[in-house]
Parts: sequence; structure tokens; C-alpha cells
Amino acid sequence: MVDRSRRIPVFDLVRGSALICMIIYHGIYDWALFSHRLSFVYQPWVIVVETGIAWTFIFLSGWMVRFSRDNVRRGLWYLFWALIVFAVTLAADIDIPITYGVLFFLGASTFIIGVLQKVRPLPSRLFWSVISFLLFLLLYGVPQHRLGIGAVSLPLSSFSSIVYGHGLAFLGFPGASFQSGDYFPLIPFFFLYLAGAIASHSVPETIYSKKPFCWSLPVVNWMGRHSLLVYLIHQPILLGIISIIFQLNTP
Repeated sequence: MVDRSRRIPVFDLVRGSALICMIIYHGIYDWALFSHRLSFVYQPWVIVVETGIAWTFIFLSGWMVRFSRDNVRRGLWYLFWALIVFAVTLAADIDIPITYGVLFFLGASTFIIGVLQKVRPLPSRLFWSVISFLLFLLLYGVPQHRLGIGAVSLPLSSFSSIVYGHGLAFLGFPGASFQSGDYFPLIPFFFLYLAGAIASHSVPETIYSKKPFCWSLPVVNWMGRHSLLVYLIHQPILLGIISIIFQLNTP
């Protein structure tokens, strides 16, 4: 049985590092938004970096399921803050409101895992983690009406009219008019989250006493421990700073 009161420093380090990368990316995005140069953030290398940050954070979030005392309660807490973020971004009217963003996804996924855990334990074989990750790759293009990822994908045109555009954007079936400033639907990302959750159950607890799992950097680890707080406050701070800079440079 894993000790749920114990923190594993390297997980806070990785999560904090991902948050720093996210903050840098959002800083670049906000600057591009204010300077009307949004085409910059759609360059291939920027998309690759953004994708890497998101995938790392989601897989690690799934891994941490094993260390939570109550995943149902934690999931509901994330969903509450997702609703707050939606309301604030809708009222602020600076960019497209965040409807089904990363907080919604983490809340829904954590809640689902918590409910499933009450029915039966998660699989504890790495094989099922690999299968879940492969399902994630297979379903990655579903929100874009495709099956597969990138060049290795097939259109789902014959399936589109059945499920897309019927209020199922949260699942991964957005309609043509759907917009969200941040979009992480359950399909495909739940399977990446699940891959992390199963992987964490497939390793013995003794591995966490190994030296690499004790690596830490004080500031980065603090950010990792308080990831929700950092996520909630970083954009208002960035937008405030960039707004002041642009106002000072306006003739």
C-alpha cells in the first residue's frame, strides 16, 4: 500500500518544470495577442513544445491518482475551479472563453477514475498502460473529425453528422461553431491520463526510495506542490504585466 501522506520530490520537480514551460508559452501567446502577431504561436516548433508540455502534465497527473486520498473529491474541486475560470474568461472578454480547458479535463478525469476505483482497482500491469496510450494516439484526431494522429490518420466524415455538434464537445465531438480558448476533451486525453494512472500502479512502491525520485529544486518544487494555485494566478499576472508594458509604450 502506497503512503498517501508522502510526497515524492521528483514529481513536484517535473510538474513545476512543466508549469514553468507553460508560463513561458502563455507569456509568448499573450505578447503575440497584444501585438496582433498570433501567427507566431502556430509555428510547428511552438506547437510541438506546447504539445510536449501538455502531454507530460496530463500523464503525470494520471500517475498521481495513486497518491490521492479521495479522487472523487479532488475531481469535483478541479471542476469547481474550471467553472470559475470559464466565468472569469467569459466576463473578461480578452480572448475566447475557456469552456472545456485543462482544469475541466483534470476534474472530469480524476472524478471518473475515483468512481471507477470504488468499483474495482485499476489494472496493475504496464501492458494496459501501453494499450491506453495507444488508444490515446488512435483517438487523438477525433476532435478534428479524424482517427489517428498527424499524417497517420483517416477522416471520420461518415460518422460526423451522428455525434458532432450535439452538445458533446466535452467528450471530443465539437460542432463547427464550437470555440474554446483552451480545449482538452475527454477523448482522446482521458486515455493519456489513464495510461499514467495505470503505469503508477504497475511499479512497486520501493522504487520511490531510489535517489532519482528525491531530486528537487526548492522554487520549482514549490510550484509543483501548488500547481492549481500557480495555474489560476499566472495568466492574470502575465496579462497585467504585458498590458502595462503596452500601455507605457503607446504614444
